[in-house]
Amino acid sequence: MTDEGLSGRAKFNRVRNVLTFFRQQGLPQIIRPRGMPAYTEKLVAVYTKRQLEALFAASTPDELTLFHFLLGSGCRDNETAHACWEDVDFDACTDSVQAKDEYGFSLKDHEEREIPLSDPLIDLLRNTSPPQKGGCSFRVKMASPTTTCSAP
Repeated sequence: MTDEGLSGRAKFNRVRNVLTFFRQQGLPQIIRPRGMPAYTEKLVAVYTKRQLEALFAASTPDELTLFHFLLGSGCRDNETAHACWEDVDFDACTDSVQAKDEYGFSLKDHEEREIPLSDPLIDLLRNTSPPQKGGCSFRVKMASPTTTCSAP
């Protein structure tokens, strides 16, 4: 794992997964808690309500839709950058997060999932016109996507 350049947290998670498998198989515990890979819990930056209000006030309509999607879905930046219009199920009120081989995009944890979306977020997306030629759902260029969004 060290050669793969994994973070301490990733190493810890992988070892924990193996130990869970061993425990479920009735095998002896081979690593004691002190032997687990060490990591430092990262401090998460939280925006204040005032900061969000200022951001929203300065946003274009497309940026506002993007920000509401990020807040309402909890998707990672890269997942949002690769979200396609077809991923949103307006009837089930969900967003399907999946790998996009055509864009060279794979999920961080390699696990596809469906994320429930609130009715207000679904309404906002319903009132947003989709890109004309496919592509991602948002016309705002993300910080570092591996693909570009379609022009309006």
